[in-house]
Amino acid sequence: MARIRGLCAEDVPAAAQILVTNGTGGTLGETEAEVRTALSHLLGRAEVFVAAVDDTVAGIACFFADGVFAHGGLLRFLVVRQEMRRRGIGRQLLGFVERKVFQRSQNLYVLVPESDEPMLMFLQAVGYIKVGEMSDPAVVDSPQWILRKAGDGGQRRRVRATKP
Repeated sequence: MARIRGLCAEDVPAAAQILVTNGTGGTLGETEAEVRTALSHLLGRAEVFVAAVDDTVAGIACFFADGVFAHGGLLRFLVVRQEMRRRGIGRQLLGFVERKVFQRSQNLYVLVPESDEPMLMFLQAVGYIKVGEMSDPAVVDSPQWILRKAGDGGQRRRVRATKP
């Protein structure tokens, strides 16, 4: 089981390496040095958390909890170190993010490159549904799926009428 905590300065090199190695660093920069700089700027200013196993940074997630995207939070990225995958760390980190977001927003949205089949399958397995596609080359390099999960699990709560 991983321990989830806020990103700290000591985590930045390992987190940058995970992002660059897994091809996700492009959202923050192209080189590991650029990603380290971007992560350093996010310290104390953004919702960035790491999952640590013993003394190793096993995963990292960055999100916006407030309703910035159609009444919902936005998961910018969630990445687990390649050699530590399939141990439940990604599920644990995503569950943490969802609890934080659903305290303040109705939905959580994720943009997933069409080519990232493992991430798409992972998100669908935990209840996310495709709600759209973004394919503007001026904004993103490749088409991306927009996935959403509702804070109430997709179910609308029913309010029972009480008799006077």
